[in-house]
Formats: sequence, C-alpha cells, structure tokens
Amino acid sequence: MKKYIALFLVSIMGVLPCTASDNNSSKENSQASDTTLLTFEQALANAVFELEAKIPEGTEIVIAKIDAPSADIGDFLSRELTYNIISSGKLVMLEPRKALEMVNTEYVLQISGMIDDKSAADIGNFLGAKVVITGAFSRYANLSQLRLRAVDAETSALIAAYCGRLQNDDPVIAEITQTHENVYLPLMTERVLENLNKGRDYLYENRYDEAIRAFTLALVNRSDLQEGFFYRGMACFKKGSYARAISNYNMALKINPANVFVLFNRGLAHFYRGDNNRAVANYNAVLKIDPNNAEALSNRGLAYAKRGDHNRAIADYNAALRINPDNITILTNRGNAYKDTDNYDRAMTDFNSALKINSAYAKALFCRGTVHHVRGNYTNAIADFDAALKIDPDYADALYARGTAYSNKGDYNRAEADFNAALKVNPNHSGAKRSRGLY
Repeated sequence: MKKYIALFLVSIMGVLPCTASDNNSSKENSQASDTTLLTFEQALANAVFELEAKIPEGTEIVIAKIDAPSADIGDFLSRELTYNIISSGKLVMLEPRKALEMVNTEYVLQISGMIDDKSAADIGNFLGAKVVITGAFSRYANLSQLRLRAVDAETSALIAAYCGRLQNDDPVIAEITQTHENVYLPLMTERVLENLNKGRDYLYENRYDEAIRAFTLALVNRSDLQEGFFYRGMACFKKGSYARAISNYNMALKINPANVFVLFNRGLAHFYRGDNNRAVANYNAVLKIDPNNAEALSNRGLAYAKRGDHNRAIADYNAALRINPDNITILTNRGNAYKDTDNYDRAMTDFNSALKINSAYAKALFCRGTVHHVRGNYTNAIADFDAALKIDPDYADALYARGTAYSNKGDYNRAEADFNAALKVNPNHSGAKRSRGLY
C-alpha cells in the first residue's frame, strides 16, 4: 500500500448530518460522539440505502473517485461500494476504472485530490453516466468518517448525500489504515468537525470566502489541526491567492513535514506564482516519499519546461507515462516539450495519441494546431483551432492562434474578429493585444 503520510483528504460533500445540529457552546470542547459509530459493513449498507432512496432505479452511475489517505485505500473503498451497489441490483454501475483514469487524465495540474461537482459532472458526461458518485474517507484519533456525494451529470446538482462515522477499531478500518499507525491523529471535537465539514462543503461548492471562515473557526479551537491549514490553503489557492495558500501549507507542514498532499499542493502554488525552482523542490519531496507519483512527475516536468529545461521535462513525462501510459494531459505536455525543441514529428505523435484516447480534448487539438501553424499548414491549423473552440468557445489562446492563422492567410477581417474575441475573454492576452496594436 502506498505510504502516503497523510490522514486527511479532500471531502467532496454537500452539507451533511455529520455536523452537529445544536448551537450549545459546550460543543467547542466536547469530543465528537462515539455513541453512533458504525462498523465498515454498516456504513456501506447505509450508504447504498441512502443513494438508492434518491437515485431512480435503473440509472446509470459511475464512481469517479473516493479520496483517502492513500490511493490504495481509496481504490479499496471504491471497489467495496461498487460491489454493494451491483449486489443490490437497483442501479446500473458503469466501469469505475475508466472514471478513475479520466480523473487522473484530465485533472493532473490541479489541487491534489480535488474533484468538485462541476468536474464530477464533466466526468459523467464523458463516460455516459447520469449520476456521478464522489466521496472521501478521513480518520481521526477517535473516529473515522465516510462521506459520499451523488451529482447529476447534466446539471451538477446534488442528488443524494451520505455521511457516516465509523469505528477505528473495526477490523476492516484497522487493516486498511495500518500503514498510518505512527501518524499524528487529532482528537476530533463536535465543533471542530462541524466547521471542517462546513468548510469542505463550501469549498466544493466554490464558496471560497465562506470556506475560509469555516476553516478559520476550526483552527481557533485546534491550532494544531493540519487539516484546517491544508483546506484553508486550498480555498486560498482556488481564489488565486497563492501566497496565502503557501502560508497555510507551510503551517500544515510544520505539523507533518512529510504529507504528500500538502507538498504537492504547495508545489502547485509555487508553480502558479512563477517560482519554478520552489515548485521543483516540492515535487522532489513528494517523489522522495512516493517515487511512482505520476502527477508529481508530470507537474515537475511542467516546471522544468517553464525553466527551459526541456530534456528534464521530457524525462519526467516519460517516467510518468510509464506509470500511466494513457494520460492525455501528460502526452500533450510531452508533445509541447518536443515542439519546443523543434521535434515536430514526435510532438504530432503525442498529440495524435492523446486525441485517439479522447477526441474531444481541446488542449491537444489546440497544440496540434500550433504545430500545423509552425509548419505553414494554416488550413489544418484553423481546422484544429475550430475543433478546440467548438469544445471550449472561451479558449482565448485558440482564438488568438486562429486569428494569427487567418492573418497569415490574408484573411484580416476574420483575424481581427478573433483577436477581439480573445481580448473579450482575456483583456490581458498579450498576443492579442500586440496583434491589435494595443501596445
């Protein structure tokens, strides 16, 4: 089992009954109740009952991902939930492995473990499911918590939710978490758990300011709560406040310096700040703990590429693709590295490979179009940019690139229209501003 030294994870839930319902101030110091703790089997049975009560019989569903302290724990929980749903026979379960591959493919350069409702709905649409189930498992000193969320793939609306508290000494829970026995676990109180759950709910509803307030309230009562700093850092990151995110991740790492989730996300925040050296250092730390972390290899490759070290970038992409050969994001990133070293044939091979896996991957279409453009094949370039923009009409880079291709073909009216459209999407797009003579 991968030894991820972290015993909290991203919960992808709506507001659930695991939060305390009264406002008595005694909750601040009262230990989270253990009178209703469930066995693992009871929790799964209750979860399936709650899902089937809200999802119409015969609905096609898929489990996208259950986040957990390690990938092996998450996979185990997904398999067990899948087995119980299939055994009940009321819902139609699609192949869960394809969903996990989609998660690992499309969401590499994102916060570790994070799949919000919109992303879950995108996964469901891609796989042809009507409902997508996401979830999370957390363990504390006095209990464990399982949360599940069923999201409508068309609207991303919440259909059903489940939250259960589990016994840490349950044989299944003890077995799957045995590699984390030496990791510090906070004793969870009602007030702290309530605020943590509220904050995570807000976070996955993209209500970042409310999430930050909830996590701050949790930290008022438990200043040693790594989970609170981690989640508050995530909310800051999603707001684009990368410096504040890094500050929170730093506080979290003072409590547990070897937490790969925090290290990964701090590396991502440094990357978005343009500090590629610190990004590389954080991904190095992740890979020292987990050498087969394909996402960390891919993101380190991106940081190397930003530094202009394309050979190291390609080496990291190669290593990541040996672990996950069908990851279209990594294939596309490697194609870009080949393109940047003028190896256009290999670049085209990678872009075509990515599009063979997912023909609707806008980034690969855009990148392939840029190679056509460099080679002077403007007609094919425009066709790829058209296809990318059909998928994502607000793809500013594709609008600008198509405008440039039209300009090179002498079609200046269409070129100007595309430059204007790019600036409407992104008023600071440097290429479009130059092309329009704005600076």
